[in-house]
Amino acid sequence: MSNESSKYELPKGWVWIPLKDISIPPEKANQKNDTPFDYIDIEAIDNLNFTIGKSKRHTWESAPSRAQQIILTGDTLFSTVRPYLKNIALVTPKYDRSIASSGFCVIIRPLIINPVYVHNFVLTQYFIDSINNLAKGTSYPAVTSKIIQDQLLPVPPIQEQNRIVSKIEELFSELSQFVHNF
Repeated sequence: MSNESSKYELPKGWVWIPLKDISIPPEKANQKNDTPFDYIDIEAIDNLNFTIGKSKRHTWESAPSRAQQIILTGDTLFSTVRPYLKNIALVTPKYDRSIASSGFCVIIRPLIINPVYVHNFVLTQYFIDSINNLAKGTSYPAVTSKIIQDQLLPVPPIQEQNRIVSKIEELFSELSQFVHNF
């Protein structure tokens, strides 16, 4: 995608930025306490609505070894296994400070970029195709978090990001109303 994106001219004021330049690695979980926590694994993702469906409750004694990443409201979880299935979700306040599987690339909510804009961009077929082209393996094609973090994101000024997010939310609301009335 890095090479491909240079073929696409962006509007004035927009720039291509690697995800790694706007996101930092998630905080690692402290596995020394015995406090129960919500654990988010790949099967917890509703890949039709791009939400976290149902977490599992664990203590560190019962937790899988993949329970390693602390997630925060506004982060995007992107499954590194079978990326074409789009097991991608935006972390809501309900799951703030939950623990996610190491099977996710956690795209930390950026401070200078609208996290919903980032989330919507990684859902695009353009982004998914660029990731799928780099996947390794046949039965369970996978990518690394590094591959995802190296991808370029077209970043407009913040006012434009907010306008884009508002328009997407408006269109989804209209679609939802249409489906409900159908």
